[in-house]
Amino acid sequence: MERYQKIVLVLGFIIMLGLLLGVDPYLAGVGAIILFVLLMSFTIYNTSKRFPKVPQLRAFLSEDAKSVIIKNTGEGRAVAIRLAIVPLDMEFEVPPLAPDEAYTIAVPHMIDEAKGAMTYQDERGRTFTHSSPLSAMGQGEEDLFKPMFPMFGWK
Repeated sequence: MERYQKIVLVLGFIIMLGLLLGVDPYLAGVGAIILFVLLMSFTIYNTSKRFPKVPQLRAFLSEDAKSVIIKNTGEGRAVAIRLAIVPLDMEFEVPPLAPDEAYTIAVPHMIDEAKGAMTYQDERGRTFTHSSPLSAMGQGEEDLFKPMFPMFGWK
């Protein structure tokens, strides 16, 4: 645990004891809950810092269906990226992509329906694969924010 996190937790504990002994035990209970939430937040933060950053590539068609856009939506840098557009028998090499970076590949003709199969590596050399449906009619990859059950007029 980092130094500032320890200082915050110790100060919170001292304030909680002051509330318990001097003011009101109910306020001390509220302080204990806040202190527990802070402890859990710091623990989750420190745990997530240890994990390596992983890239996630997604492919989709541009509005005019004349180019394929590859975007890195992950947290790590993607290298050695290869895209194959199936069944159109097209293969492309893509330069390394940093997080939130996109690369556009122009294709010789419009694509109606296809699948983009990608293989890529992270900076540590681990290999990943992903396939994305490519459709000019909007039947691409699923919306991650779409609710499981249709509610509130979701369309």
